[in-house]
Amino acid sequence: MKKILFLTPLFLFCTLYNAQNLDSLLGVWNDQSQPDSNRVNAYYDYIWQGHLFSNPDTVEVLTKALHQYSQSKNI
Repeated sequence: MKKILFLTPLFLFCTLYNAQNLDSLLGVWNDQSQPDSNRVNAYYDYIWQGHLFSNPDTVEVLTKALHQYSQSKNI
């Protein structure tokens, strides 16, 4: 029982940290003053960390959009 009580706050911390990290990555993607390469890398990380294992259908849509953006900017 003590292990469960110890792991619960750790799980919550990791979940909140991941959510903040995803928000930060999405913020870089939405910041048009950032270099295109930074934006693409941040969006790639956002897709990988936020959706790859939980929402594979979303990954397909986001990856296609990222690919089109990268082609239009010759990255």
